[in-house]
Amino acid sequence: MLKPQKRKLTRKQLIVLDCVLLVVLAALVVFAVCLSKARPGDEPAPTETETTLQTVPDQTASDTAPPETAEPSAGPTQPSEAVTEPPAATEPGKPSSGGSSGGASSGASSGGSSGGSSGGSSGSGKPASSGSTAVEEKERAETASGELTCSNYSLFSGQFVEDGRDELVENVAAVLVTNNTGKFLDLATLHFTIDGQDAVFIATGLPAGKSAWVMEATRMTAKNSSEFTYVDCMSSFRDDVVTSTDKLTITANGNMLTATNNSGETLENVCVYYKTRHTDGNYFGGITYLVDFGTLEPGASAESLAGHYDAENTDLIRVSFQTG
Repeated sequence: MLKPQKRKLTRKQLIVLDCVLLVVLAALVVFAVCLSKARPGDEPAPTETETTLQTVPDQTASDTAPPETAEPSAGPTQPSEAVTEPPAATEPGKPSSGGSSGGASSGASSGGSSGGSSGGSSGSGKPASSGSTAVEEKERAETASGELTCSNYSLFSGQFVEDGRDELVENVAAVLVTNNTGKFLDLATLHFTIDGQDAVFIATGLPAGKSAWVMEATRMTAKNSSEFTYVDCMSSFRDDVVTSTDKLTITANGNMLTATNNSGETLENVCVYYKTRHTDGNYFGGITYLVDFGTLEPGASAESLAGHYDAENTDLIRVSFQTG
């Protein structure tokens, strides 16, 4: 019987086989490296959009009227702090232009006495204009009564404070609103058209003689070539606002505010209103922040967190309360 003979590989064949195995192994290593690189890894967090305010070309004064500052609405409201809502219409409104008149009264002390202490010093960072450290003032338009002035039609990029969410936006229409009266502006709703589209700017809590950067309420965007045209305005002013009183003392420790009742009577609905400032001294946003201390018995004190308060960049613009 014939037996099968084992075939032996020659030395040359062994070398070739070794080379093939090495090539296969190298290919496997390369493939594994590629897979590891393809896996999603940690990516650097995107940098926040810088806050900028870019002015648009001068507008024709006869076509635009001044909007009033809208209460600054900062990021999401903190505990014990609230963004003031447009007040209920309790006073006859003053038309700030040829538009229809309306009424609103901001404040928690209707019919009661009011008081408080002022605070704040210059400082918060104002959005810089494009290519310049200062915003170039544009053609100004005044209302028929001269109560409100709107200037510096601009494009805003940064945190949108008007709705309290502080979300980043780009090229939102903005205007600088000035209160030319000797009274406190409770509320102003200004209607414009921007390139033919309806736009609304809401201003609240603006002290006499002060100005604020106000962003379009619905985040409408604009371009450098956009045309801002004033339509009408509804506004309400009051002259009973005070920032200091012997009955109430307001002190700050960081962003914690303390209210102390110095009177011999119970104070109810004790509220403090404040606004944040830009480095140019103008207020930022049409929004106003409200801190509610509730009821204070004689000699009592209460603390409340003011999430957007900063002594260097904040003004206490109003204090209100009611007596029992």
